[in-house]
Amino acid sequence: MSTAGHPRPRLSTSTQAVAASPIDVAASQPDFATSNLDDHTLYGSLPLDDPGLEVDATERLEVRFLASLIWAPTPLAAQVIAALIGTPQQRDQDGTHAEPPVAHLPATAPLLWQPVCQLLFDTIVELVDEGSPLCPELVDARLASRGQRRRALNVLLDTVSPREHSALPGSRDLPYLAAALVDGWYRRGFRTLAVRAAQIADTAEVDTLAGHLADLTSHQQRAERRRLSIRDALARL
Repeated sequence: MSTAGHPRPRLSTSTQAVAASPIDVAASQPDFATSNLDDHTLYGSLPLDDPGLEVDATERLEVRFLASLIWAPTPLAAQVIAALIGTPQQRDQDGTHAEPPVAHLPATAPLLWQPVCQLLFDTIVELVDEGSPLCPELVDARLASRGQRRRALNVLLDTVSPREHSALPGSRDLPYLAAALVDGWYRRGFRTLAVRAAQIADTAEVDTLAGHLADLTSHQQRAERRRLSIRDALARL
């Protein structure tokens, strides 16, 4: 599973602007049609007031989620993955729909903020889809076979031996960590839509503002339905 073609916007440490992302591209074209608007809820941004604090919290959550996922019994890991991005069969069918279902996230959505954490998650998903048991050694072997071990080594080691010397999360924590991860994804997307709305207000023709707002609202509501659906599925595990 690849996230190629889906850029992951990052925030500048200066509090001046959001770094290059699909939002910036669209903002430079004030005459674009609302039908061409990307769903920015699939990307998201961190807050401008204190991005460092938010990054630290996001990194800790993602590493603990990955640690719990790797150490969880494989059937539970498969259930959590299915709640987040659908079963393998559902993912195969998602591309046939005019609009992806809201019961789960599209497989290509960057659920995890850090690209290296998303890489580890995608690798774990591949192993689970193949029916493989999960352990750090098998994840490492898959990464090594693709020349990606060096890139992911530090985060993978953190899932085995946390640098903060905290206990490894247990499998019972996994659904709760996954729910917190989805909440973070939703908040980042909501924040991005707010930035996008401000950009449109400054650049779009006044007669098009209502259409843009309706489009942005549709994206927000679809993201909210996804979040609630996923949290409901996780609560049943």
